[in-house]
Amino acid sequence: MSRQAIRYPAMALLVALLCLSAPPATFALDGQLNLNTATVEQLEMLPAIGQVRAKAISDYRRQHGPFRSVDQLLSGKLIGESALAAVRPYLILSGTTTLHDGSPSKGSAARNRIPFQDLPPSRHLSLRPGEMQVLADGNYFPALLQGIGEARQHIAIAMFLFKTGDTPDNRPVQLARALIDARRRGVRIEVLLEKSGYDEEVNRENEKTAQLLRNNRIDVRFDSPETTTHAKVVVIDGHLVFVGSHNLTQAALTHNHEVSLLIDDIALARETMDYLATIH
Repeated sequence: MSRQAIRYPAMALLVALLCLSAPPATFALDGQLNLNTATVEQLEMLPAIGQVRAKAISDYRRQHGPFRSVDQLLSGKLIGESALAAVRPYLILSGTTTLHDGSPSKGSAARNRIPFQDLPPSRHLSLRPGEMQVLADGNYFPALLQGIGEARQHIAIAMFLFKTGDTPDNRPVQLARALIDARRRGVRIEVLLEKSGYDEEVNRENEKTAQLLRNNRIDVRFDSPETTTHAKVVVIDGHLVFVGSHNLTQAALTHNHEVSLLIDDIALARETMDYLATIH
């Protein structure tokens, strides 16, 4: 085992997870949920089901009547195949809802969190402390946009390529604007970009984005051109970690096959920040 893997065991685990076929999220849940009687709040307990999806399921049931099959969630375009695979073990169509959170108590989880001042309970994509969600292909962009939009204190970004380009309102531009808005409401933001010793196109695009962010009082730094920083990592408010293959480019956020993870874990966030500190 390499010295890097020994020093950063959690990061090594993330790399391994990205290479495995895994469900969209890991949740500590017990029991089952009656899809035909569950409230919106109960539906939100399910993995991969946030407030928007839960309300859509409730509205669909009200308009079309009781579900005759769990697969109707898919045919009704309420969720995708990966989300269906994650929720299927918990769903029943009749009987009593017994679904409950089998994880440690909320008080225990809260004691393990950084006590951010005035930070509301985390509702980022319905994640709870210690939970993880796979963000494949185009799912990464809205998740990151939401995370930046809800940030209260700090955002750290390390990115090989942040290409805002020349097209107004493309996805990287929207992320840049979200960062600028976050800075204006008092969020501290640190951005680390690649300074290539061989690829001038990467340098031009990163410099252009850096100038835009710096003009709006966002701290942007570059690594040494002698070493390639190929990382794609975002840490928000000391507990949300985005890590994976997505660069902040229109192609990566829209067209490419990419996969990243979103993890709500304070210890992993600290370890990731420690690692990023070694880069600069």
